[in-house]
Amino acid sequence: HSIPAQLSEPSVSLAVFSLAGLLSYKGLEPILAEAAIEGEEWEQLQKEAAAAREPAHPGYKVLSQVASAFVGHEETENLSSPVTFLFSHSLSQQEPRLGRRMLCAFWEPHNGGGRWSTRGCRVLFSDASSTQCSCTHLTSFAVLMAFYELEVSLGPGFSLGSGEESGLL
Repeated sequence: HSIPAQLSEPSVSLAVFSLAGLLSYKGLEPILAEAAIEGEEWEQLQKEAAAAREPAHPGYKVLSQVASAFVGHEETENLSSPVTFLFSHSLSQQEPRLGRRMLCAFWEPHNGGGRWSTRGCRVLFSDASSTQCSCTHLTSFAVLMAFYELEVSLGPGFSLGSGEESGLL
């Protein structure tokens, strides 16, 4: 007498959890404002400043709050479709205007510290109150306002930056 063998698999139930979040940090802007920056847009601004008739100094300002985006998945670089962020900010009339452009940038750890980079990010839209960014990875982001200032010489020991209320230009 043979008894047929029966194999039965226990029913398997898998729970799949999805996690996504966005953290916004207050007060980091002044701390990160002196960091190095790299990217094509920044290099273009430096070229424009170097080509100016008067001595010019490229600079930037952290315009929005710093925000970190994350998902419950290990792969957050080279996303199959870009992620879009909308950052609120405000521009005043006193903001420098020469060469001014908004940059969507992320914080990149580098040499024991960090720097801003625009790699994989681009501006979709920008006006005086907001900037929309598209990025192919997730990390900590902010909108930077890049510009250059002309140094106008008034003689020995005197100079005005174009960002000041000077009535010139």
